[in-house]
Amino acid sequence: MTSLSSRIFQPYLPRMRAMAPGKPIFIAETAVIDQPFQPMGDRNQWLRDTYTCPAAFPALRGIVYFNLVLPTPNIIVDRR
Repeated sequence: MTSLSSRIFQPYLPRMRAMAPGKPIFIAETAVIDQPFQPMGDRNQWLRDTYTCPAAFPALRGIVYFNLVLPTPNIIVDRR
């Protein structure tokens, strides 16, 4: 487990399991952005590393990944 995935998913997955034992857990939305001015490295490797932790958690049944392809690359859109 990477330190980033530890910070993201621990201790939340065990807490959710304790709050509702026997219920499946779904992570509603995840995403990653590669900003041209602050490159974060290999986005695919980040996803593999980050999903290693929850994939090993037996109560987790699904993760929704949000993907948006913009018509013009390298444009950052604030969708708040």
